[in-house]
Amino acid sequence: SVTVANNIQVPNATVTVEGTLAPEYTVTSAEVIATDPISPGLRITVACSPCDNPIEYIIADKPAGVIDGPALDALGSYSSNADGTGFVVDYSLQDLSLSSIDDFDTAEFVFAMRRPTEQSYAYADLVPSIQLAKLIFTTSSTTTGNFGSVGAADTMCNNDPVAVSHGGTFVAYLSTSGQDARDRITQSAAGYKNVLDQMVATSYLGLVEAGDGQPNLLNPIGGSTGAWTGSDSKGYASQTCNDWIGGAVNGYSGYPNTTDSWQIGQSSPCDSSNRVLYCVEL
Repeated sequence: SVTVANNIQVPNATVTVEGTLAPEYTVTSAEVIATDPISPGLRITVACSPCDNPIEYIIADKPAGVIDGPALDALGSYSSNADGTGFVVDYSLQDLSLSSIDDFDTAEFVFAMRRPTEQSYAYADLVPSIQLAKLIFTTSSTTTGNFGSVGAADTMCNNDPVAVSHGGTFVAYLSTSGQDARDRITQSAAGYKNVLDQMVATSYLGLVEAGDGQPNLLNPIGGSTGAWTGSDSKGYASQTCNDWIGGAVNGYSGYPNTTDSWQIGQSSPCDSSNRVLYCVEL
């Protein structure tokens, strides 16, 4: 895995190589690496026999399956094997003209090579794939437990300033009589982070089954106000405020500022208690 930005891990970071270079040059691997403490980069390993020197190479955007995008950095960080059997080129986000780690997962590149005497490049397509930690946060506003439906709660999440600034789609972490909260969210292999870029959990089960005899969250989700969940300590439906229609019933809420009681900590009257919502990135 790759570790960037306050120890956020990026597991399952892979690069698919499609096509080949000239017969004597082969991209043996392309991988996502941590080029500095806060951002990932791209490492390309090339094997060659013979290894001509000099050799020209570029990396370019791949907007339409051909090399018609602008050439990016022509050098990157180059190092050759001591035995002369190949070389490695590292590209940072800046080299790749990407502004953030989020852009990396949607990018496609072409790595191309040629000898100075040749007119055309031989190339290989590089398609990065990164699974990023999903963001989980609490809404900036509170609500009673009679907001109407989980759909209305999803809207509150996606209209929250945090979601608008971050981008993407969020769902409220809420249970109903017909669906458990734990089944509403993406089972992220890269884990979940809070708005401070701290890892909350490194896996799906590490999030939904934290506490109550299991390991606690790594860091609190954040916020001092209780958060509606309608769930027990494992994310299963329990006291859902009449499926968020409210009435003279109680609903379960958790404590966002704890690592062991984030899902359940209190049973409160649905019509008179004000709580925030947990919002989880899909």
